[in-house]
Amino acid sequence: MPLTSNYYDFVRHQRPYVLQCAEADAQDILAGSKPPSSVATLDGHAGRYRECLAQIDREVLGTLAEDTGEPVEVVRQQLDDPKMRSRLAAFHEVVAIEYRLLLNFFLAGRRTYRVADAIAECFAYTEPQVPALLASLPATTCLFVYTSPVVVNELHNISRPGVALDERAPDRDYSAPVSVFATITAVPGGRDKALSVTAWHARVPGQHYVLLQRELVLRAGQQLPDAIRSALDPQQAARAGAAADTVAGITVAARPSYAGGAGFLRIVLDSMLYLLSDRPDVRFAQSEKHDLEARAHSLSLDSRWNDAFGRAVRFSVLNYHDLGRTVAPLWPDRNRGTGSSGSSRPAPLPAAQRPAVVKGGWKVEGGGSDRDPRRLVFVRPTLRGGPKAFVPAPDRFK
Repeated sequence: MPLTSNYYDFVRHQRPYVLQCAEADAQDILAGSKPPSSVATLDGHAGRYRECLAQIDREVLGTLAEDTGEPVEVVRQQLDDPKMRSRLAAFHEVVAIEYRLLLNFFLAGRRTYRVADAIAECFAYTEPQVPALLASLPATTCLFVYTSPVVVNELHNISRPGVALDERAPDRDYSAPVSVFATITAVPGGRDKALSVTAWHARVPGQHYVLLQRELVLRAGQQLPDAIRSALDPQQAARAGAAADTVAGITVAARPSYAGGAGFLRIVLDSMLYLLSDRPDVRFAQSEKHDLEARAHSLSLDSRWNDAFGRAVRFSVLNYHDLGRTVAPLWPDRNRGTGSSGSSRPAPLPAAQRPAVVKGGWKVEGGGSDRDPRRLVFVRPTLRGGPKAFVPAPDRFK
């Protein structure tokens, strides 16, 4: 199945100048003598960022002038209003986040992974109880794209809890993917590593719902669950400015406790560990979007063009790696309905009759290479109890 349009495509559609300027800045950085693998701030690394802000201000003024019917010069005076300045500053903050993420994404070579729904559901029930320093990425910055309803629920439950993972809430858009930009860097002066996770729930062409940012420090001698607890400490969240509820109309997930966010971070960390495991199911695929768009433009009839271009909009322009495409769903087809992408919906069974989930985990074994003698083995979750409960035979993914 092609990679669905994600937040990269969202910015490409909504603010193409942000994408173009970030890519040009990345090319300038890479042309230098000692280019960094990532940048923590835009200071000194984003010469075209101010151009983006100027373009945003022009678009905002033009939209306000069109809505009010007043000249742009008159509307410009309204920017002196404190409320208007605050809204514009919030929009600038969102664009700054986008610009830094895209800049690092370009510097790392646009490494993208589509995480299949079935394995994403398994990750929701898998505890990453391994040394924190084992977590790493194939590139400094990677994009993970999730389409599983379980991931959508985990993300939204941070700020609006109460929906079970296998339920469908009427006010959540399960057709929109969750895009996660993960960046990992070394902490100066030691073996520790810093992991930055930024997640967007948005749907092309122009609907966005949630923005989540987390900073984890992976310390020597620490387990990954400990790193999650530290990242979700309420005092640390307050210092990071997590009190804001929205940024430019986008809900920003708060960080109230370890329980309110650990599930989502667990899925991201399990995705990273899976790439390092002994038998990962990872397959490269090229984007079909350019071919679909070219085919749409070649059509003469408006109705056929609209239909073909509508199909092209649903898919991403990025080449990608399919992660876990052949992994069997946790819930069997005879108890649950499974879609084409491997997603599953709750069976019409009373809660008392549903099988319980036995959590999965990771085994750290010896026998690897001389450079890394440890080997990660994914132990997938299983079901126990319930009518005709299904339990996968092997405890190791094959």
